[in-house]
Amino acid sequence: MTILRSLRTLRGRLVAVTAVATMLLTATPPAQAYATYTPSGGPAVNLVGTGIGLTDIPIGQTISCGSFTMAGGVSSPGLSRAYPTPAVNLPTLASAGCSNTWWGAVTFALAPTWRLAMTGDPSGGVWPARLTEVKISGVVYGCAIEVTGVVNGTFAVGLQRFTPVAGPSGLQVSAAVGGAPCVTIDVAVGDPIAVGGYWTNTALPPIALANP
Repeated sequence: MTILRSLRTLRGRLVAVTAVATMLLTATPPAQAYATYTPSGGPAVNLVGTGIGLTDIPIGQTISCGSFTMAGGVSSPGLSRAYPTPAVNLPTLASAGCSNTWWGAVTFALAPTWRLAMTGDPSGGVWPARLTEVKISGVVYGCAIEVTGVVNGTFAVGLQRFTPVAGPSGLQVSAAVGGAPCVTIDVAVGDPIAVGGYWTNTALPPIALANP
């Protein structure tokens, strides 16, 4: 009985030590050397979308776009700024050929100005990044929908590519007006939105990023 109790006590201590070690490892964020970064290059920026699609995650429905572009310029090239102050302003926005298998064609209104910001230090030339001030409106199957928020992702300097994160992007449905049509397609305020595909900057010179 004493041996069994001792084994149980030892096992409990090992579990506790493991739990504490795991907590310390997961609770300690990776070191970040800088608080600022400097964008340069451009100054023109032309982000051309490939395979762009917006997915309402709870209902699993995607609106895919044949083209989706964002154009503008580097903001104050060569000037250092704190994370996540924007590096690029994108006032010229356009999408076309957007549709859903069930809902048919969808025309989006893209409200400027979107901005692209770096949010932390790079790893291997890939920077954590974010599109901010995003606002997309459209009428889907008679339901007027508005999607707002941010799109979290990464910017790979070598490829000149912004890629949204998988899953919830930071966008969500902020309005769904239309009564019965909105009920029919099951879109609701608060639905998180995933963004598929990526955007590539085709303007030259390319965007350059450095610390600090």
